[in-house]
Amino acid sequence: MDCHITISKFGQQKKSQVRTLSSVQRLTFSALQQLYIMVNKAKSIALKAKINREEVDGIKLYAKKVYLMELERSLELGEKRKSSRQVCEEVSDAHLASTGHRIKLHHWTLLRHANGGVTLTESNGKKGWLKEDKEDRLVKFTVELA
Repeated sequence: MDCHITISKFGQQKKSQVRTLSSVQRLTFSALQQLYIMVNKAKSIALKAKINREEVDGIKLYAKKVYLMELERSLELGEKRKSSRQVCEEVSDAHLASTGHRIKLHHWTLLRHANGGVTLTESNGKKGWLKEDKEDRLVKFTVELA
């Protein structure tokens, strides 16, 4: 008889025999994913998306600064500049090492931003009815009224 670590409906770990698993869900990769997702369940989906977008925008801005510094740097004889792909890889790897989150950056996006392009957040902000400071004041006023 094989013993498996399983998880019950209430999240308690148990050791049980294979033939008695009818009422208990086996601990599989998908169950682990569900447990991981539930850790951040207190945040709303919109808040998670906002946090993710701010993180991505920050990484893109940092990659842009690194790439522009690379372009301005003087080279020694026989030395080559880093390409936009290399800069994207280095920034993405450094972010992964520091936070544990993998954010992939595309080199064409980096080149567009380095040539004066705007991020998606900036573009959508220009299309909005209210500016960011007015939005904040409106939210504070609404909270005070409630």
